[in-house]
Amino acid sequence: MRKFRTSRKPANWIALVVWVSVLLLLVAGCGQQGANRASREQEAALEKPVVNINGRDIKARAFYEYIKQNFGNEDMQLDDYIKSRFLDFFIEEQLMVDQAQKMMVSVSEAEVERAMGKPDGAVELIIDSEGWRVGFRNNILVQKFLNQFVLKNLVITDEETRLYYDSHPEEFTIPEKVKASQILVEDEEKAQNVLELLQKRSFEEVAQAFSISPEAEKGGDMGYFEKGQLPLEFEKVIFGLKVRQHSQVVKSPYGYHVFMLVEKRSGGKLPFNEAENLIKIKLMQIKGEELYKKYLSQLKEKSHIKIYYQNLGFQYKEKEQDKEVD
Repeated sequence: MRKFRTSRKPANWIALVVWVSVLLLLVAGCGQQGANRASREQEAALEKPVVNINGRDIKARAFYEYIKQNFGNEDMQLDDYIKSRFLDFFIEEQLMVDQAQKMMVSVSEAEVERAMGKPDGAVELIIDSEGWRVGFRNNILVQKFLNQFVLKNLVITDEETRLYYDSHPEEFTIPEKVKASQILVEDEEKAQNVLELLQKRSFEEVAQAFSISPEAEKGGDMGYFEKGQLPLEFEKVIFGLKVRQHSQVVKSPYGYHVFMLVEKRSGGKLPFNEAENLIKIKLMQIKGEELYKKYLSQLKEKSHIKIYYQNLGFQYKEKEQDKEVD
């Protein structure tokens, strides 16, 4: 009788399988431990102070929340120079927050809710975290402080407004504008048929019936244009027409066009009474920024500010204009 040998895995093969399994478990464990360690280190770094303002340490967590609120979650994509400018702005905001609190300026929860886009049960468009709420509260606090104490005496006189209007005529020049309509068809034969139809029917009717352009349903109405806003070949034709006059066929990569000049508005200078409010708003912005910069400069001079460069997580870089002065 033939004897069959039982097929068995070699003992050393089984040992190899066990060894590989153990090794994989060890590697996975080490990887998890490494990830946990990195997470702990990152968390510890966020708890370190990055700046001291008048004896008050401010942690890295608050600074990076500030970056997220102003730039987005991917703050690590920013280079060191941009992060340095964010740190400058963060310090300035903190200085202003301190001053606002000293002057007993307050912000209600309702104001924060409205700023976060949540009035009367509206859809929340902003992440509702404590960090975001602090950021919005600080923004409101600083703006209220500026309005109540720094900008409260800001006034723009009629004389200043008139002087700006007279000395900046280029800002109030109104360019010539035209309102045009078009009929667009696929080939020249159809375009010639359009010209024949325009002798019997209105431009709007023909446009609605035959034009393939998006504005066909509006009778071909293209809206208003200034020089430089249309392709040059269109501009020459349209600006050369008389009101209610249509053009001959104009060929372009889009097809075959027939244009009509609907209205022409002459250029000139915006009257002072129409420009007055716009000028006052602009002057308030200019003078307000000047007052803010002056106040902030004085505030920095009398404040103690210490940056913990070793805790920033990036290399602080001076402003380029400061380098030029140095």
